[in-house]
Amino acid sequence: MEAKEKPAIAFALSLIGGIISLIGVIISMVFSIIFMRYLFGPLEGVFSTILGEKGSSLIWNYLIIDIIMFSLPNLICAIVIIIGAIILNSSEKGRVLAGGILVLVFSILSILFLFTTGLLLLLFFLAPLVILLGIVLSLVGGILALTWKPEKVSEQQFTVIPPPP
Repeated sequence: MEAKEKPAIAFALSLIGGIISLIGVIISMVFSIIFMRYLFGPLEGVFSTILGEKGSSLIWNYLIIDIIMFSLPNLICAIVIIIGAIILNSSEKGRVLAGGILVLVFSILSILFLFTTGLLLLLFFLAPLVILLGIVLSLVGGILALTWKPEKVSEQQFTVIPPPP
C-alpha cells in the first residue's frame, strides 16, 4: 500500500494558527470579564448613585454580555479554521482546496472581527496579539493549501525489471 502525499505544512500551519487564535480568544474573554470590575470599579459608586443597586448590576451584566458577543465571532472563526485545517489534511486535491478556502476566508473574517472589536479586547492587551499571530499562521497555511500540488510520480520508479534468466 502506497502512502499518498498530503499538504503537511499547510495543515500544520492552519491547525496551529487556529488553535492559537482559539486560545487567544478564550484568554481575552476570561481576562476581560475578570478585570472588568477592576477597570470600572471606581465608577461603581456613580452607577449605584444614578441607577440604584439594580441598575449598577445591570450595567455589569451588559458589559459581560458585550464582551462575550464581541468575542463570539472570533471564537467561531477560530473553530472553523481548525475544522478547515482538518479537512485539508487529505491527499485529494478537492478536499485540500475546500479546506484551504475555509481557512483563508475565515482567517480574513477573523482579521476583520479582530479590528472591529479590538478596542474592547484591549482590556487584556496581549490577547489580540496572540489572536493576530494565529490568524497570520492560518493565513499562510490557507495560501499554501490553495497553491499545493501533489508531486508527479515518474513512471520509471514503477518499472518492473524482469528476473535474470
